[in-house]
Amino acid sequence: DKPTNLLYSIRKDWPLLTAIINKSLASQPQEKKNRIFVRCFGFSPAEFDLSKGEERIPLTALEQAWIKAHPEIRLGVDPKWQPMEFIDEKGKHQGISSDYVRILNRRLGLKMKIVPNLSWTQVMDAVPKRDVDVLPGVATTPEREKHLNYSEPYIFIDWVIITRIDAPKINSLADLVGRVTAVDEGYPSQYRIEKQFPKIPLLLEPTTLDALQSVIDGKAEAAVVELSAATLIMHSYRIHSLKIDQHVFQHNDPIAFAVRNDWPELVQILNKGLASITHDERETIEQKWL
Repeated sequence: DKPTNLLYSIRKDWPLLTAIINKSLASQPQEKKNRIFVRCFGFSPAEFDLSKGEERIPLTALEQAWIKAHPEIRLGVDPKWQPMEFIDEKGKHQGISSDYVRILNRRLGLKMKIVPNLSWTQVMDAVPKRDVDVLPGVATTPEREKHLNYSEPYIFIDWVIITRIDAPKINSLADLVGRVTAVDEGYPSQYRIEKQFPKIPLLLEPTTLDALQSVIDGKAEAAVVELSAATLIMHSYRIHSLKIDQHVFQHNDPIAFAVRNDWPELVQILNKGLASITHDERETIEQKWL
């Protein structure tokens, strides 16, 4: 994807002003421009420029042949899991997973492209039918492992219990037995609670925002949701009526690329690409979105 250039537009009969502004812009040192960019967006374009040319990662002849035989790879993306991944108002793949996809496409010579207009439930329904090939940002679940193989993880996520600010503190999932709890439908939180605590009545919601709203509206006593998504929503919508009570599941979930299990070659290729992404690049991606 090419970046969008931002510039001044000046009426055509004022050429002198155009020249003055161009001189002023040319006189600004790049360091100062980077500081402005960091203040507004949280990261420097000099640190991480997805549009710059990058050397291809050396691949074996067999790997190159596999890529040539698969000129387009269909991605199944969660359209509303900000900041991990989402689809913006222009239909573009955004979020942490999108930056990894862009880097790997360039460094490996792949063409991974989203399948548009799918909800997360539709994405998961498409997996066993082979209507999507890769999920770029998912945690493992037993159900998914029936159809998918996983790359090395590139980030870890945390799950939390959220309740209304005036509600008694929830100390563990066991406290939610018999109490309606909202979760994102099709997420690992749903499957784990169903397995570990079958007596917790679950309210399945299509998005994290819906899960939080159900707690605000009193439809659920609590929500079990992913921490970064919940934090972003609570800040963005200025939600002051909710609180984070407890971290759950005892460990953070690794997020990785999940590949249809009849394509083991692609897992190997993706792992080579992921290994090339430096610690600084990973930090910059996380700073950008988190």
